[in-house]
Amino acid sequence: MIGETISNYRLLSKIGEGGMGVVYLGEQINLNRKVAIKELNSELTSNPQFKDRFINEAKILAQLSHPNIVTVYDLISDNGRYFIVMEYVTGESVSGYITRTRTAFELNRCVNIFRHILSAFSYAHNQGIIHRDIKPSNIILQQNDVPKVLDFGIAKITNANTGMTKTGTMMGSVFYMSPEQVMGEPVDKRTDIYSLGITFFEMLTGSLPFDVNTDSEYKIQTKIVNEPLPSVRYFNPRIPVQIDSIIAKATAKKPQDRFSGCEEFYYAFENNSINFSAPDAQKTVLSGTPAQTTGNQPSDATKQVVYRQQPVQNIPDRTIAAPPPPQPVQQSYLKPKKKTSILLFIIPLLFIVVIAGAIIVYLYLTSDNTTTTSTSNSNKNAKTDPGEQLKQREEELKKREQKIDEEKKNLQESTGNNQGGTNTKNPPVPGLYPESSTKYLTERDLYGKSKYDLKIMRNEIYARHGYIFKSSPDMMEYFNSQSWYKPGYNDVSGILSDLEQANIKFIQAHEK
Repeated sequence: MIGETISNYRLLSKIGEGGMGVVYLGEQINLNRKVAIKELNSELTSNPQFKDRFINEAKILAQLSHPNIVTVYDLISDNGRYFIVMEYVTGESVSGYITRTRTAFELNRCVNIFRHILSAFSYAHNQGIIHRDIKPSNIILQQNDVPKVLDFGIAKITNANTGMTKTGTMMGSVFYMSPEQVMGEPVDKRTDIYSLGITFFEMLTGSLPFDVNTDSEYKIQTKIVNEPLPSVRYFNPRIPVQIDSIIAKATAKKPQDRFSGCEEFYYAFENNSINFSAPDAQKTVLSGTPAQTTGNQPSDATKQVVYRQQPVQNIPDRTIAAPPPPQPVQQSYLKPKKKTSILLFIIPLLFIVVIAGAIIVYLYLTSDNTTTTSTSNSNKNAKTDPGEQLKQREEELKKREQKIDEEKKNLQESTGNNQGGTNTKNPPVPGLYPESSTKYLTERDLYGKSKYDLKIMRNEIYARHGYIFKSSPDMMEYFNSQSWYKPGYNDVSGILSDLEQANIKFIQAHEK
């Protein structure tokens, strides 16, 4: 297959494979340019439904001309084989970036990328085309974060009746489906709005709003239809509340409660006065061309292109799910402090100062008398017996050396010095239990701690590397309240030290 020539195109290498076919890197011979050539799976060519869907994708993409949508050059039928020749796009998919980096997009970067994506779908919707399978793996990020939307294989032309899809047929990837898609009801462009809201959610949090590792497809579909999405601020409290409201509106259960189109979705970022320090001075308008804007208001040129709908001013947050209630806090150091009057604070302080002063005076007088007595006795003994004075002096020096040795030994034990007595100072470690990352724990370190104490001690090891505690609401609530905690990774097991891994197992054994 590699090296084969199809019409005016040569197959150079295989670059991808999906459920419907294989994608090759090709060369258009007469123009000497790289192209992507998608071939329908040979096992599906005998199925009229899949063949028609493949041809439908080519026809739909051929109608679209937008800088953020992949361009179709040709459709070829050759001896029962079908090929779509497309623009060759280099880059990494949004889902690939999240998987590779194990983190979410930074807010400003995410919004800048997402504006381009909304521009693409605004254009497609105005051409009467609904994508119906929007997801991060169908969005490629090119150089300078310019996205390209791929795969219109199950798109629907709203002004044509092709007979390819019918009411009651469920099409698309289940994680990003709208409630009406799950229930097999008629769809319009607002079903793409819902999928875009889920995609935006995943870009900001690095994860889906469902537990894809434990929830079955049936459970996920049930949640899509019946349960509101969790708040993105539950995963990252630093995200502005306006962003939370925008996602809530985009993913409303009823289509009429969502944004009426991508234009309204696009300007929700502007109309809610969100503080973005965008790196670019230009913002992409929904026509696909850049226009200068000032402040949070779109330019006049932009308004002419986009304001077909009345921009949203107040986005309801009625569909935002509150995070699960945290478990009762057992540590006394986490309980809220009661407000006290200033007199209740000053009076005990004055009492303590008076008592401390009396003790200092007493010690001074006692020390002076003892010194005087000791000196007089020493002088008396020196006059009477010089040999006895030397013997007493040697005994005092011996006791002092023993006391110094005991203090050194206690200091080494308390600092966990296991390196033969060297006094090495460990760097500061955040959290309540820094010893769990600086030395091997002993029974003495865990003595008297409750199961909740042990759980925090164990999870602090993960938290120092930015682990996100999505499966443990109480831990998420606790660590989000810590100023030093910065969530960023879903899995940090590969970057834990041997000492940290050993301490985790040691703590877990005591939690049982």
